[in-house]
Amino acid sequence: MHLGYSLKGIQCLSCHSPHGSSRKALVRESLHEPFAHKECGECHDRKDKGPGICFQCHDEMESAFYTNHNHLLAGVGNPCVSCHSPHASDGKALLVGKEGYLCQRCHGYTYERIEEALYVHPKWDRCTDCHSPHGSNKLAMLHEDENRLCARCHETQGKFTHPVGEKFRDPRNGQPITCVTCHDPMGTMFKYNLKRSGDRDLCIQCHKSY
Repeated sequence: MHLGYSLKGIQCLSCHSPHGSSRKALVRESLHEPFAHKECGECHDRKDKGPGICFQCHDEMESAFYTNHNHLLAGVGNPCVSCHSPHASDGKALLVGKEGYLCQRCHGYTYERIEEALYVHPKWDRCTDCHSPHGSNKLAMLHEDENRLCARCHETQGKFTHPVGEKFRDPRNGQPITCVTCHDPMGTMFKYNLKRSGDRDLCIQCHKSY
């Protein structure tokens, strides 16, 4: 028992640093407010055991989760604690690990692709530069439409004459032509993160008459 609550299934390292801390009892540097004030009942005594517990205080996050694409996963219980510690952490926002590590735990296949690729996006380990960690109405939980998102960094490449957008469709699948129609930001075997060789193979996917 700890402060009146069972420690069954709780690891010591979830609250304490094994090496050092400026806090008493080697408690980690960043503390969840209820934990810091020993107000455990603020979370543990609530009837709701899902993300609703967190939304009671972090109501600004609720709208981010209730979007078309989000991290409210069936069968997970409270997905918030998959990434954030409810007690203490040495990371910002009470994250239980570095960003790349957190995402890799569930998105292992994507990381395998990155490891095998010859050309990868320079920000491959900073997932939240492009993806919202909580939810988004955009595909793949992107912060905004693909073309606008890419143009944030690729300003010069954002000015080109190849048709893109809703009015122009990929003849293979009927989807709008965007940056990722030709490029794969997760990594590929071809220069510029192209999905196929830029010499000819990529172009003839749509321009078959050539």
